[in-house]
This record gives sequence, C-alpha cells and structure tokens, in this order.
Amino acid sequence: MKIAIIDTGINEKHIAFKNNFKISQCICIRKNVDERYFISEDVEDYIGHGTSVSWIISNYITDAEFIIIKIFDKEELDEDILLYTLQYIIDHVECDLINLSAGISYCDNINLLKELCEKLYSRGTLIIAGFPNDGALGYPASFDSVIGVDMSTSCFFPRQYQYIENSPINIRGIGHAQRLPDVNNTYCEKLGTSFVVPHITGLIAEKFSKKKWNIVEVKNFLKQSANCVVEGRVIPKNTIINIKNAVLFPVSKETKALIEFSDMLSFNITHIYDIKYSGNVGKVIRNYDQYHEINSDLIIESIDSINWLDDFDTLIIGHINMIGKALGNRNIKEELLKKCEEYKKQVYMYDFIDYDAKKYKNLKLKVPHVDSSCVLNAVYGKLFKNAIPIVGVFGTSPKQGKFTIQLRLKKYLTEIGYKVCNLGTEPESELFGFEGTYPIGYNATVKVSGYEAITYLNSLMHSIELKEPDLIIVGAQSQTIPTGNECLGCFPVAQHELILGSQPDAYILCVNCTDEINYIMNTMKYLQILTDAKIVSIVVFPLIYQNVEGVLTKVKAKMGEENLKNFIRILSGKVQTPVYSMDDEKLIEKIAKDITDFFA
Repeated sequence: MKIAIIDTGINEKHIAFKNNFKISQCICIRKNVDERYFISEDVEDYIGHGTSVSWIISNYITDAEFIIIKIFDKEELDEDILLYTLQYIIDHVECDLINLSAGISYCDNINLLKELCEKLYSRGTLIIAGFPNDGALGYPASFDSVIGVDMSTSCFFPRQYQYIENSPINIRGIGHAQRLPDVNNTYCEKLGTSFVVPHITGLIAEKFSKKKWNIVEVKNFLKQSANCVVEGRVIPKNTIINIKNAVLFPVSKETKALIEFSDMLSFNITHIYDIKYSGNVGKVIRNYDQYHEINSDLIIESIDSINWLDDFDTLIIGHINMIGKALGNRNIKEELLKKCEEYKKQVYMYDFIDYDAKKYKNLKLKVPHVDSSCVLNAVYGKLFKNAIPIVGVFGTSPKQGKFTIQLRLKKYLTEIGYKVCNLGTEPESELFGFEGTYPIGYNATVKVSGYEAITYLNSLMHSIELKEPDLIIVGAQSQTIPTGNECLGCFPVAQHELILGSQPDAYILCVNCTDEINYIMNTMKYLQILTDAKIVSIVVFPLIYQNVEGVLTKVKAKMGEENLKNFIRILSGKVQTPVYSMDDEKLIEKIAKDITDFFA
C-alpha cells in the first residue's frame, strides 16, 4: 500500500521511527515571489507536525510505502497550494491513501477542490482529512468523497472512535493529548484533530493493505469497528413543482409582488382572483395600488367564478386564513385544495395552517416551510464559513419595500453581468427563482428556533455558495432591534437568528421617514456589531402608515418632498452613510455601486 502524507514534512531520523518506515518519494511544493510553483525534495519538518502524523500511521502498518509531500511550515493550509498539490498527485503520484491532517475554513474554489477530490477517489485514491481546529465545517473533510475526521472528548484511546452517519463528519476520534515525536529527537504532548486523522488512516491501511476496496467498503468497516454509531438525520429533498401558467388568489402584498415583477418569473400569470366581499372584484390590477407601478391589465375576478377547465396548471394560494374566518363557516382553503386535486392542478400555498396532507394524497402541493426534519443534527455545533460576499437587506419595521429592493437589485446586477443568488424570507421567494426560502413573516412556516434555526440557515447558505455566485443577497422581515419589552412580539428573535445563520458582510438598511434618528442609529450599531459588517446604504421609505397600537395598517399619506429631503439631510449628517429615498429613480444603481465599491 502507498500512503501519501500531505503535511509539514518529516524528521526521518527521529529516534521514534523504526526500520519499517519506508519513504519512496519526497516532494516539497512551494510558491515563489512571482506566485509560480516549484518542486524540490526538501521535506525537512521544522515544527514537528508532519513528523507526529507520519509516526502515528507507521504504528499501524509495517509494509507500506510512504510518500511525503510537504506544502506548509505552519499549521495553516494555503488553498492554492492545496489545489495545485492535488492536481500534481493526479498527474504524477500513484497512491492508495492520502492523509491530510489539516483543513480550510474559507474556500474560494469549493467546486474545484471537490472535483479534484472526486477525481482522486474515482481512480482509487481515498483522502482522509481533518476539520479545521477553529470549529468550522471545513474542506475537503466535508466532501462525500473524503473521510472527514473530527475529535471528541468522549474518545480516550487511539483506536476508539465514533462513526457518524448522514453528516459531513464521518469520524470523531481521540480528543485528548497524545505524547508524540516532535523536532530535534524530542517528544511532547499534542492535541487536536490533526492527530486523530492519522489514526483513522492507519486503521484503514491496516485493514485494506492487501485487498481491493472502495469507499463503501471502507465506511462499512469503519462503522462496524466503531465504539459508537451516531445516526444523523436524513434531510428530505425539496419538493419542486414546474409551473407554466398560474392563477393567483387572493390579492395581497405578496401577490402584488408577483404581478409587479412578473418579468422575473419563469411562468405566466393568467388570472387573479379574490373573494367577492373584498371590494376588489372588477378592478384592473394596474389601478389597484397607487403607490406601486403594476404593469398589468388583468382584471381581478371572483374566486367563485374560476373555470377549472382553463389552461392553467398551478393555483398559487396566498395567506387566506383570515379570509376563511371572515367568510364564517366556509372552509375556502379546503374547497380549493379539493378542486385542485379533482382537476389535477398543482398548488403553491403560503400557509401550513389547517392543512392536513392525509386528505389530499393525489395533490401535488408545495408549501415552503422549515421544521426540525430539515436540519442537520450531527454536526456538533460546527458551521460552514462562507467565502462569497453577502449583503443583507434589513429594516427598522415592516412594510418598507425590502423585498422590492431585493428583487430590483437582483435584476439590475444580473443585467450588468453579475451572478446573484438570493435567500428570501417571503413565501413567494422560490417563485422568483430564489435559491433559498426561509418564510419568517406573516403566518411563518418556519418551525425551528435557536441553534436549529442557525444550523439550518448556515447549511442553506452553504448550498447557495456551491452555486458559485458573485454575490448573495439576504432579505429580512420586520424590524431588527426590539421595540420594547411589553410582549414577545417586541422581540425580533427570528431576525436575530437570520443574521447569525446568514452572516452578512454588508447591509442595506431600510428606514421610515417617521423613524427617530436614535432608533435608526441603534439599529445600525446592532447590525454592525453582530457580524462585524458595514451599513453601505440607507433607504428611506416615504410613505406614512397609520399606526394602531404599534401595528402599521393602511397608508395615511406620503411625506412631502421638502420634508423628505430635510429628513435625509439630517440623517446623512448623523450616520456618515449614503442615504437615499425609495423614490429615487437611480436608487438601485446607487445601491449597486455602494455594494461593489465596498467589496472591491
């Protein structure tokens, strides 16, 4: 068996090594000042890390050939050198196992690193890699083609380990100090994931040194030999429905967004329905809202007049639980779901309330939601670190146009050549092609909180990062800091979890023209401290809502132009951040420049 050890080199003459340690190749890979790679045979270990790792493996197998590959002198791994090294191994080095007692937390080329690991595995070379000691779910240990190793204080001996199923973490081993060879023929106590990895490499080498194997056989062996097997959760796949022609019900803030930005949808909207008591039936949707530019001549129709034989494939049902109550004993949701099942129509529904899946076995239904079954449960507090720039669109209250800004930014940045991905908190986010949906607004369908919420959001952001965007935009709900302490509704807990789970690098802050300056500044301080980020733009919403006991209801008026300019002038002087009106014709271009300038 041939084992490559990618590390800090080796002190081959250390007294700890016996005659059974056979080195067949020595490779040192470096970058010079011109960022060019050069190869040498100087693998002298100046910190003792690679010596300790090599010695541990040598205790498990007596007839292996070792290939020492030195790529660093500190316990830090350079991503570019690692990528070059793996490609070099593919091209020039034959080996069965690769021991990598190190990992990268932030990775700019995740998919390339993953591809190289998969190439090595497909040719019969298995990588055993450690997670970074900073606690992150790093690389390449997180990849399916790699045996990812961590440490556990519940494991006390070298051959004692836990096997983890359905998790990026495959193995957790000895979490206590070991006496290991170091520099200059010395020994010292060492602790860390780095010194768990070679024990697992050694166990695999010991078992498969004289037989052919694949990763399934290796994992079966590791599972059978483990002191403890932890059953991680199998995450259900996201239900996807393909829509060509859709009808909407009822008219609401959410359905208006679908009409207003219909050019960003991958399907057609053919009809809009509402209940006959709404006062909306017969109106042209273009004239429905004087404060939003809706470019559509569709007429709002009564839901009771819907023709189920029409050529539409999907009914999009917005928030209707209050409508159901307003209609007395009529269960309009159940009526619609039964009709859709009967006429083989798909349903995209915002609410989970009062829905019983058992009643509709033949109905193709999508309700964007998150519960405990969606959350990785065997990662032991580890999180992915995102290397892609992230911008959060947050605000001081609800009804400020945050989702509108998110959509307009996505459209503009895409048009000028950027690849933008989005995590939205509106239930219709997925309909706009957003890569992540986390509905925490009205009638929230997110049923997780605390660490579960943060873990879910973190893994969701990681899945978006794998799509290799230039920018990820995260849109929020409601206010950002508490408005009081009279009731639980004053505390934006879900917002707090959204920030911790998504970790924005910069923010666009939406404020109201009626907000107190101190409240705005406190919101800014909170956002900037929580994730060490910067507010790059502030957008002032010029509409004045009627406030009924702290709840914003209908629009009362629009702030006058002079008063709005004065508010922006005062706020700009206080915060030293660009402040714009939501009515600014060049708003999105200005925000986009603020974002690109910040990340330049």
